[in-house]
Amino acid sequence: MSGLATTGLAVEILDRAIESGKTVHAYLISGGTAEGQQELALRLVAALNCAAGSGRPCGTCLSCRKVSTGNHPDLHLLRPEGATFKIGQVRQLQANAWMKPREGRCQVFILAGADQMTSEAANSLLKILEEPPAGSVFCLLAPRPQTLPPTVVSRCQPLVLGQAESGTTGEIPATAREIVAAWPELDELGALRRAESLEGGKTGISALVDRMALLVRDLLVFKKSGDETLLLLPEEADFTRSRSGTWADETLLEVLGALDRARYHLLRNANPRLVAEVMLLSLRPGMQSRIIK
Repeated sequence: MSGLATTGLAVEILDRAIESGKTVHAYLISGGTAEGQQELALRLVAALNCAAGSGRPCGTCLSCRKVSTGNHPDLHLLRPEGATFKIGQVRQLQANAWMKPREGRCQVFILAGADQMTSEAANSLLKILEEPPAGSVFCLLAPRPQTLPPTVVSRCQPLVLGQAESGTTGEIPATAREIVAAWPELDELGALRRAESLEGGKTGISALVDRMALLVRDLLVFKKSGDETLLLLPEEADFTRSRSGTWADETLLEVLGALDRARYHLLRNANPRLVAEVMLLSLRPGMQSRIIK
């Protein structure tokens, strides 16, 4: 491999999850190039098994070097047999996934071209995504994620390559803060105007949705724990402290649900502006009555 990806919003989201121990059992990586998708998946393998244990791959330890050359025993890179992934491949994956990692802390199964899957293979994969074994993580690389069954998509954390980096201009973090802060008080007209003001098309709105989800997740975690070390966006700690007490728990959970639905529809290539409008309008009825004064 030419080297592990180091920049971009998808990398930032993945790094924060690894550093906090909040990785999920399945990721759906789309956007960018096939090579970029594979590089991001390899970064996950390296980070989870790096000897440094910092949450980011050091690139120099034996484990990281094995990942970079594709020779790590806990790295499983699968490709379609012919034109599609066959059910036999997925059944073999299931058997291997229940085995313990051979050398590292976690084994990762990378399905390159996961969108080229027969319906039988997808249904078989769904079973292990619903009840994933400990010590195994699945990365679905999909140039056309909209062709995957919704049941499979809904059980994966989406990572979209090619999104603007949140740390470069500050526009995405600032906009995310503004919307999250104003969301409970927005009326329908305000929600529509806010959606109309968003720029960047699918890429920009996807990046914004991801950033908002991290913010709202941190609000809920801090509200429950009061522990800033658990935040995925520590640079937003002041915002989190000042806002966490103004939201009811059920409202935060509903907001996360709305953001998840927006992610799903963006992956299915829905109109980005329409997705933004529906997302901001979806919680209007009764929202203000659920705010803690």
